[in-house]
Amino acid sequence: MRAYLIPALKRIEPKMRKTTKAEIKHTLESLEIPQGSTVIIHSSLIKFGAIEGGAKGVFDVIQEVLGADATIVMPSFSFDFSETEKWHRDTTKSKMGALTEYFRKLPNVYRTIHPFHSVCVIGKHQTLFKKCNNLSSFGPGSPFELLMDLDALNLAIGTEYVGGSTFLHHVEEISQVPYRTYKTFPGKVYDNDNNELTDKYKMYVRIITDEYEYDNDWEKIFGDLENVASIKNHKLHGANFYLVNIREVSAAFQEKILSNPFYPSKVNHKNN
Repeated sequence: MRAYLIPALKRIEPKMRKTTKAEIKHTLESLEIPQGSTVIIHSSLIKFGAIEGGAKGVFDVIQEVLGADATIVMPSFSFDFSETEKWHRDTTKSKMGALTEYFRKLPNVYRTIHPFHSVCVIGKHQTLFKKCNNLSSFGPGSPFELLMDLDALNLAIGTEYVGGSTFLHHVEEISQVPYRTYKTFPGKVYDNDNNELTDKYKMYVRIITDEYEYDNDWEKIFGDLENVASIKNHKLHGANFYLVNIREVSAAFQEKILSNPFYPSKVNHKNN
């Protein structure tokens, strides 16, 4: 049998997408965010590939676009408290993406206390967020109630609508929707001085039984809200940048809940 020599094949390295700070700045500016606004920012940087300056580069651009008088808020949610039963304001990492973890560790950034749904904040209204003392994630006295009071904006960078508008859970809680109920979680919560707090923290969770569980029908919700509220949406490299007024969208969402308390939910029946 004749032997054939096969020439060595060249390995083709996949090209990583590159995103410049100028591209991000241009896209943010196209949303026409008023200078000095209070803005909560949800983010996912995956679709942008290699970003000029990394998370720091993105944050620098955000500060430049929003201006010196802005109040910048980012979720620093962590979801393993029910397993670890331990949360520390200073050391528990944000599970909401690289930008939020970079932001959390910046000097002068303040983190609210809640073992699941804390937020980090810097800027003009930071002192108001320091007064938040909420035992429930999204209820009265929470940062999300304060965002409503401040007529804040919700900015999503690189996320889909689902996962990028957590303020809607505040509407569910204040409306006391019937497909959720309060659940208290045991565990140890520590402040920056390593003091253990005596408060018990809770969440307004979806009802789950052995036979069925409720879930939010977010695709339907956002489809409906787009028709009744102003939502600005631009894309960069296929990734979303969208901006909504929290108070306006919340009012539209609550109106639908008032007409049908089960409107945002769907029931998933479990197999026996």
